[in-house]
Amino acid sequence: MDRCNAVLRALLSTESINILNQYLDEKQQVFESHRDSTSDYSHEQYQIYQSYIELVEGLLVKYCRQSNVEVNQLHEYVRDNSESDPYIDLFSNLFVKIYDFDLFREYIIDKDKRNYLLQIIKGYNS
Repeated sequence: MDRCNAVLRALLSTESINILNQYLDEKQQVFESHRDSTSDYSHEQYQIYQSYIELVEGLLVKYCRQSNVEVNQLHEYVRDNSESDPYIDLFSNLFVKIYDFDLFREYIIDKDKRNYLLQIIKGYNS
């Protein structure tokens, strides 16, 4: 479905990625400061994580509305076309896997990993 593909491209646009990356850059220090903590995570980290999910979901809903696509249609498209569309893998890495707190924490702390993924996305967008 072309409209679903348009949503994926909008979510992976430079504008969207910059919004997400800026948020992660701003909050990275909170995760760095608790890296050696004896607990798994702090309340503040969890709040940042929840805010990031809300930010991602807000972008998802925004672009779905702009393309007249229901969110469940996009999820079905992603599921059905994951092997044939390179944008879906990128989408999954940025938007689906964030629902695992440990992956999110790794992603926010490891700025090199984030920058590498951003370079790949920029390559697809060129």
